[in-house]
Amino acid sequence: MKKVKNMTMYFLGFISAFIICTYWKIDTNGKSKNEIQNDVNSNMMSMFFEASDGTYEKSNESKWPSYGYTLNTELSICQNGSSLSWQDQKIRVYATSSDKCYVYFDRIKEATDLSGNGYNGTFENGIEIKKDDEGNVGLYFDGIDDYVDIVDLPESIDWKSGFTIEFEAKWLQFKHYSRILDFGNGPGVDNILIGNTFSTSTLIPSIRYESSVYEKEIVDAINLNQKIKFKIEYIQSGNRYIENVYKNNDKIDNITYNTINFVRNITRTNNFLGKSNWSSDAYFYGYIYNLKITDSNGEPILMYDFTK
Repeated sequence: MKKVKNMTMYFLGFISAFIICTYWKIDTNGKSKNEIQNDVNSNMMSMFFEASDGTYEKSNESKWPSYGYTLNTELSICQNGSSLSWQDQKIRVYATSSDKCYVYFDRIKEATDLSGNGYNGTFENGIEIKKDDEGNVGLYFDGIDDYVDIVDLPESIDWKSGFTIEFEAKWLQFKHYSRILDFGNGPGVDNILIGNTFSTSTLIPSIRYESSVYEKEIVDAINLNQKIKFKIEYIQSGNRYIENVYKNNDKIDNITYNTINFVRNITRTNNFLGKSNWSSDAYFYGYIYNLKITDSNGEPILMYDFTK
């Protein structure tokens, strides 16, 4: 994540936060006595508050970041050495004496792989975590040029033994062949993809193996402006692969591909959320809330959570 290096900005952040802030404390019943306000710009949120013995936290999202930010541990500091932590989207201060603390948050600009495998992604073209019209927090794609660029996925990933893709998303518009995800090495080159066909509500999970295409269109599977959970299983069984598709935990489709040449374990370098490997296809317009891919043993390959 990029760090703000301009010391003048730090100083101004301290001064502006000092002017507008009050302090508050969580008592033994967990109730806040006073509120903290903050200073916000597009990339950083700063805050000043006074602390005494005890644990402090702020959960009012209109005054404190409840999503879309992460604690900047390098800039955040308490003058008398009290410790700071960021847990469950709340700041906590463990004070040993009266103290003054300066807390900084950076806007999240990357998809962090929670599987521990390091398959992180960069937010491109201003994409951000925000609330939808129902109050659900997710990663918002504007349908113009927003996407996530994921690092190379190495050949050590065992796709051939089978895998499962799970995600929650909301389409705000059915744009021409827009993608939830597209992993590959270019258009039609070993792609693993999920999206909608044409400008319709048809879901299309698709696998490309050399010149072969393994896909089945699922008509009217996608409901516009609704948060939907999809799960696509690829089960390797002897000389065939079985595809099962679930929508909101209900099985809606399945197909068997009678081949052993279904998917290759190779390095894939063009790996996107919200963008296609085909330049003629549109960008995804909507929200992706989470994504998890597991191997045939249920072990995570990659995992993103955009609800925080």
